[in-house]
Amino acid sequence: AGVRGRFQTGPLEHEVVLSANSFYQARASGLPATLSVTRSNIYSPTFSPNPIMPAARRYRQNDNTFTSYAISDTISAFDKRVQLTLGLRKQFVDINNYTLQTGLIASRNRSDAITPVVGLVVKPLQNVSLYASYIEGLTAGTVVGNTFVNAGQVLPPFVTKQYEAGAKVDWGKLMTSVAIFQSTQASGIADTATNTFTDNGETRYRGVELNVAGEIVEGVRALGGITFLDSKLMRTANGTFDGNEAQGVPRVQANLGLEWDPGFVRNLTLFGRMI
Repeated sequence: AGVRGRFQTGPLEHEVVLSANSFYQARASGLPATLSVTRSNIYSPTFSPNPIMPAARRYRQNDNTFTSYAISDTISAFDKRVQLTLGLRKQFVDINNYTLQTGLIASRNRSDAITPVVGLVVKPLQNVSLYASYIEGLTAGTVVGNTFVNAGQVLPPFVTKQYEAGAKVDWGKLMTSVAIFQSTQASGIADTATNTFTDNGETRYRGVELNVAGEIVEGVRALGGITFLDSKLMRTANGTFDGNEAQGVPRVQANLGLEWDPGFVRNLTLFGRMI
């Protein structure tokens, strides 16, 4: 919910936004089942008996509540060819973890933070926008997977930070953009000795993103882009894993969608997409 208002102070135009929002999420899980092991091989297979499974039932695992209050002002000048956005958010995160068997609270994380946003857009030409932004946000920690002893635990909240700068050009029927960015978020580590997963340091992402959207030639439209990403672990315990590449992060991501109106059949459009 929010309210938006506009007013002027001399040559400057202001667009002020006040907003509040709340988000609630609950997670349930089944108890893990231990099944018997049957020794076998592909040449002389031994078939295992039907497993005896416990009755299926949902158990409360955790619930999260996110609440925030925000104020921002977008200041425009020179017929909106220069726009500066300034804002602040007060965020609250409340996370409860429950013991599956009893339903009692096993641990609780409560955090709050004031996070800023700053954005600048400059239009040197009517069809060209140059922009830069910085934003922070309080986010919930990772939910520990079922393969660990502390399965279901939500790691502590973390303040993410993101810098971005880029350019957008409107060619008429086609829009292209390029952006460079850096963001940080919490990272975790698996302890093989205790079979636990805990928070440890942070992950830094740096990348370049290219995008295109619109009509390339008459009857052929494209929507796609490519991202080159570099990820590094930072501030790990005792610097043990500093500089390592983050797990499960692709170095290149690309997607392209094409539409074609062949013309030999009225209102026919052929399309394809690759990710």
